[in-house]
Amino acid sequence: MKKRLEKHLGKRIALFAILSFFLVIIVLGLFFSVNYLQDYYFLTNKENKLIESLTSYQEELLDTFADIIGTNQTPQVPLIILHGHSSRSFGSLYLSLETIDPMYQQFIEDEYYVGKGLLLPFDNQTLLRKNVWAGEKSVVVKTTYYVTSIDELLDQQIGVSDQDRIINYSQRLERIIDIVLYKTGAEQVDIVAHSMGGLVARGYVELLSDGSKVRKLVMIGTPNHGFEGVFLDGFCDRLHPGPECSDMRARSKFLRILNNQTPTNNVEYYTIAGSCCKTYGQPYTTDEIITVPSVKLEWATNTVVKGNSVFGIGSFHNQMMLPRQTPQVYNHTLQYLEVIS
Repeated sequence: MKKRLEKHLGKRIALFAILSFFLVIIVLGLFFSVNYLQDYYFLTNKENKLIESLTSYQEELLDTFADIIGTNQTPQVPLIILHGHSSRSFGSLYLSLETIDPMYQQFIEDEYYVGKGLLLPFDNQTLLRKNVWAGEKSVVVKTTYYVTSIDELLDQQIGVSDQDRIINYSQRLERIIDIVLYKTGAEQVDIVAHSMGGLVARGYVELLSDGSKVRKLVMIGTPNHGFEGVFLDGFCDRLHPGPECSDMRARSKFLRILNNQTPTNNVEYYTIAGSCCKTYGQPYTTDEIITVPSVKLEWATNTVVKGNSVFGIGSFHNQMMLPRQTPQVYNHTLQYLEVIS
């Protein structure tokens, strides 16, 4: 009996010794791991501070270099091209950019401007380089107000938001204008806007600012006094339903506020209306979408361009943005921008 107890006790002691050994190993492991992590964290902090210092110094050098480039040159007035109302059936974001791309490309091909591609509103100011376009020939960018922002890490996560009030689109345009001025060092921009894009630009110029950041606003086929008629009401809602259609209807609250008084800013306004035919029982000639009187503004330089009805699913309203098909619109735009005399 005594031998059995001694044997059992020996096993318990051996088991305890084994467990104690592993416990010591674990404790030592945790001790060294904590020390290692502390050392690593300390080194990482030092490295991060060094990287931040180098990044800040690099940005200062880039800004200084850009300032030097533009020191003896007056910044040219940059140009922003803005699209109009687009169909959601085919993807409003991409279709809207396709509409303005031919004129954008023509500006570049004719060497009136240097193209800088698509510019979207960034939320992170540190991703931008101040005056990086300073000293260059006039630059042109295309943009869309159907995007709220692009992810600051550039991971392609674009926030599409294309069912808002026009004034919300105007707020996004404001961000684009600030970015262009920041990158060029210029004090003002010019805007060429198609259709509803003109209302977006006017919303910014007349309701959200004093207009001091915009030199010229050229509106092509913009429904400044809205559209009306059962057909057009249904047409807008079918293409791209949402509050923007309500804002574009004749005598809407948005248009009443916008047209209530003559702007007191120093912006030069220009309108180009298309006249090809009488459609939908309208008493006035139209560009197959918007009537000529709806485009004109009392305080603007108004031009009417004549054309022909477009067969199929197209319209003269959109064809006015095609320089090769409607060169007179393109030439008027160049004259208004003082690119040609």
